[in-house]
Amino acid sequence: MDCTKLVYEILAIDDTMRYVEIMGEEGELIINKMKQGKYSVKTQRKEELLSLDLYNTKQIEQKFSRALGKLAFTHVSRTKVHQLVWYHNDLIVYCTCEGHVDSNKIIEISHKIEAILGIGKHIKLNGFFEIPN
Repeated sequence: MDCTKLVYEILAIDDTMRYVEIMGEEGELIINKMKQGKYSVKTQRKEELLSLDLYNTKQIEQKFSRALGKLAFTHVSRTKVHQLVWYHNDLIVYCTCEGHVDSNKIIEISHKIEAILGIGKHIKLNGFFEIPN
């Protein structure tokens, strides 16, 4: 997977995208990129701590995978920024977009990122109907 291309594709999704970071299986930084014209809401040291926190969160959440299923995506909504995280294959993909973005737009952005990552979601509801991608 070309992580550089991936980062640029994600940042190009929408004007509200701010930042993308891709980490490896052990939490090591592979690439990060702030969208041109945007400023960082955190210092370099806080950025490093966040990367470690994302890795640790993944490790903790894996303890519940057997009972609840594998962790695939998290969304944290803050006043200044939305944080979107995917645990895909051996990568942690962390993205931020502007805090003023509404929930419907976040869903749209997350679907576009999942398409770029090649994540297809097909949900089957037992006794009901199927929801297509």
